[in-house]
Order: sequence, then C-alpha cells, then structure tokens
Amino acid sequence: MASINQNGISTTTLSEYKTQIETIFTNVFGSSFSVDSETAQGQLIGLLALAFEQSDNSIIDMFNGTDIYSATGIQIDYIVSNLGIFRKAAVNSEVICEVTGVSGVVLPVGALAEDISGNKYKLKEQVTIPVTNSTTGIFVCQTEGAISITVNTVTKITEVIQGWETINNSTAGIIGRSEERDSELRKRYISSVSKN
Repeated sequence: MASINQNGISTTTLSEYKTQIETIFTNVFGSSFSVDSETAQGQLIGLLALAFEQSDNSIIDMFNGTDIYSATGIQIDYIVSNLGIFRKAAVNSEVICEVTGVSGVVLPVGALAEDISGNKYKLKEQVTIPVTNSTTGIFVCQTEGAISITVNTVTKITEVIQGWETINNSTAGIIGRSEERDSELRKRYISSVSKN
C-alpha cells in the first residue's frame, strides 16, 4: 500500500499485490488451493490486485499534485496560486500597419489581413480612413506565441471591405510570447519562496 514519509512516497507494484493476495488465499485455504490466473479465484486475485494498485496510483497523483517538483499543468497552477503567483498567459504578436483607401471607409474590429508567411492578423480597434486616404491601425497576429513580424511583410488584405485598398507595416512588430511553461512557472515559484 502507498505510504508517505520524509523521503517522499512509496508504493506496492501490481505483481507484489498479486503475490501478497495469493499468499493470503493459500494460508486460508491450504497450499493445495489453486491460485492460477485461469481459475475463478485467480481472476478474483487479479482484480483485487488491480484495484489496490489503482488506489495507490490515485494516492500518488494526489501526493504529486502537492509537490512543486513533480506537479504538472493545473496542479502547479493550484500550488503557486496559494502565494498569489499565476501562470503568464500567452501574448500574441502585434504590429502597426498603414492602411489606405477611400475617405470615410470604416474598418471594423477584426478586419483581416495576412503576412507573407500566411499568418493571419485581426484589427484590434476600429479605424476610419480619413480624407488623406491613409491611417494606421494595430493588427494582432492570430497565431499564439513569439511570431516575428519583420518590416513590409503584412501586405495582404484577406477580408474584402469596399474602399479598403492596401495594408503594409513599415515597422517591425512587437513579438508575443507563448504561455509560461511548467518549468518556468516552477522556477519562478521556487525563486519567490527562497526570497521569502
């Protein structure tokens, strides 16, 4: 059975459980009692051993869920939230683009453009093309993570809006980031605890 001590958690394997239960059966019913897996009692022993092992696995999962060194995913999120630390969310790359077209044309939030690599971009805030026929808008990459946006690469309009003629980024974009990985969050938590 799973046991927890100062060294961590230890458990019994499936084969060890099977051997222990077989010993109990032969002690009660005699050494001539068959515990072969083909017999009904052998099948019962196998099922009991499996149930004990699954119970141990649940205990191990709960134990690991409270240990910052072995926890993963949501388990780490829960542990670090007790100190007011939260996983850094993904941030999409953004770029300022010059748009041209007919004066008075409104480009709604979500107007779509594309770069030369096929990454899609959505307009962050509505813009209206002024009498000078040119203005700028912030476009957000729809691919999460650190997408590099170099100069003059966002040049394709993918959503036809009558009066919208061109798009181009004359400056490089701000590179986003992926969601914080378990290892990064764990390191930040350990660093915070050690400071305190």
